Amino acid sequence: MLTNGRMPVCLFLLLVSTGVMLAQAPPVVADGGVLNAANLSRGQPVTLGSFVAIFGSGFGNGGVASTVPWPTSLGGTTVLMNGIPAPLYAVTDGQINAQLPFEVFPSGQTSGSVIIIVQRGGQSSAVKSFQVVSLSPGIFSIAGTGLGLANAINPDGALAAPSGAVPPYASHPAAPGGTIIVLATGLGATDNPIQTGQASSDALRRTTTIPTVLVGGIPAQVVFSGLSPQFPAVNQLNIVLPVGVSAGAAVPLQVSVGGFTTTGQLNIAITGSTATSALSLVATVPTPLAQPKSLAFYGSFAYLCASQYIAVLDISSPANPRLLSTVGSNAFSNVTNMFCYVDSGNLVAFTDTGSTLVAGTPSVTVFSLANPAQPRLLNQTALNKQFVSGLAHRGNTAFAVFNSINFSGSTFLNQGGDFISVDVSNPASPRILSTLSGSNSAGGGPNVFFDIFAVNDTTAFAASSTSTGNQTASGTGVLVVVDTSDPNNLRAVKQVPVPGTRQVASISVQGTLAVTVGNVEGWRNPIDFSQGALVGPTVITTFDISDPRNPVLLATSSTSVQPAFNGGGGVPIGSSQFAFASTRAGNQNVVLVVDARSPQNARSMTLNAPDILHRVEVAAPNFLYALVDNTGVMVYQIN
Repeated sequence: MLTNGRMPVCLFLLLVSTGVMLAQAPPVVADGGVLNAANLSRGQPVTLGSFVAIFGSGFGNGGVASTVPWPTSLGGTTVLMNGIPAPLYAVTDGQINAQLPFEVFPSGQTSGSVIIIVQRGGQSSAVKSFQVVSLSPGIFSIAGTGLGLANAINPDGALAAPSGAVPPYASHPAAPGGTIIVLATGLGATDNPIQTGQASSDALRRTTTIPTVLVGGIPAQVVFSGLSPQFPAVNQLNIVLPVGVSAGAAVPLQVSVGGFTTTGQLNIAITGSTATSALSLVATVPTPLAQPKSLAFYGSFAYLCASQYIAVLDISSPANPRLLSTVGSNAFSNVTNMFCYVDSGNLVAFTDTGSTLVAGTPSVTVFSLANPAQPRLLNQTALNKQFVSGLAHRGNTAFAVFNSINFSGSTFLNQGGDFISVDVSNPASPRILSTLSGSNSAGGGPNVFFDIFAVNDTTAFAASSTSTGNQTASGTGVLVVVDTSDPNNLRAVKQVPVPGTRQVASISVQGTLAVTVGNVEGWRNPIDFSQGALVGPTVITTFDISDPRNPVLLATSSTSVQPAFNGGGGVPIGSSQFAFASTRAGNQNVVLVVDARSPQNARSMTLNAPDILHRVEVAAPNFLYALVDNTGVMVYQIN
């Protein structure tokens, strides 16, 4: 799958540490010394068939393997894992690079403890053990440390790095919307088994679980996830860079799967664009008898989470998605709001009303994607919160926000909401870990929450307001900074007021720029849904988030459109350009397009939608999918 059949030879030579050979010294495996060879992350388990680095001493100086399959002995050094000889790529006195044999466990077992012994010159190391799990990703770096420039390759074979950054190898920044190859390990089982020590040169082997790849925090389209055709134990990811990703010499590149997300300190270089993004309608996919609520992507599939079912879309041609099937009609009926995502081979959906398997209450519903074309319902669990308004996740932890209003006739009685973390590692029993309201059982706190954006592994932004109770004419829109580093103990660490607003409703982020959409007056009181539950106009605010824990408000500008109470959220569609849903011009629903290339003077325009617009999402990589009531998915090309 390498576009030019080659890759930089620096990858593995730089993985091998040098050391001084200690004659006759017995081999010693360091405690905790078996690591993922790509990221060298201590404490992270490894996976069957993956590339591992073994640290210690007295290993000899066996050099580097020159043939494939890799030998099980180099310079008289061998490694036994549960008694199975491991294929060796390189041996120095202090480090061995090897493949973890598939045969260390009985067939069908993918996790457990493995005993390791290194043998050399008739001497054996003391027995040590390490942990193996089914998925544990790592991206290879040029420096071999797991940090800095990633081993990511442009279509012409040059590294996706600043020009001249890795002499003598060719390099240049990658282009938004272009394809790059990323070299990794630990992505788990493949659809076609391979012999230990061999490269996948005889057949195309895809991983059975497709990871999420984030570029600058934005999901990229994963065109291929499988084994490298050239190197044993190495995974290859072919990804399409999001059009909306920020330019830079060090844009974070991350892989998330199996509850693990690789470090944000690994990066690629991406070139900038000065063009203004434009949207043109190219296709519409009807969703019969259901209103589309949100969308989740998994390789060449997308899952449309709708009011009556989950629709499976084939997006192998993103300009012309095809509706393949619908599932889950027994689990949903007239769902008001639904947000979903994919992780670890499961589709996870958060809903409020309409979850039929739990008496219509809000729920967490999990589907297996073992067969991505036919999701299989695993479980639906009641969740004693109210109206879900946004969702993010990190591995097996979901972060959801909620809002609610109570009224009698047209009399506005109360408002409230919550920000929660949920452990979904066991699909049969999701459980709330922490809430900002302090109530893990039911209800919520005094403040509404309208949207959420996970900025990194430790910080999330929430769109909210200081308005509480029935005091709809008071309060200020706020951007809430939440510490999510410990999902068992969520903490609001800062609130950034947005003067001139009552509510902050939607958030989108690109690089160090955050853009929010809010409104001037908030809830309509007395309530009148025929006139719109929220009173505008809509307001655009830009923030410098170079330090995510301390966002700096840059500017606020008014628009001519009104807020709509039917979804929301925004996505980057170009360099510092964004699209937002849930706005209207009079009775006309619109996509709000924001140009924030001049953050102090953000400008906006609108694109008409035929009915209520719930969400917008960017698909692979230059198409915007708009989810519209009584229409389905409207596909716009980003020009």
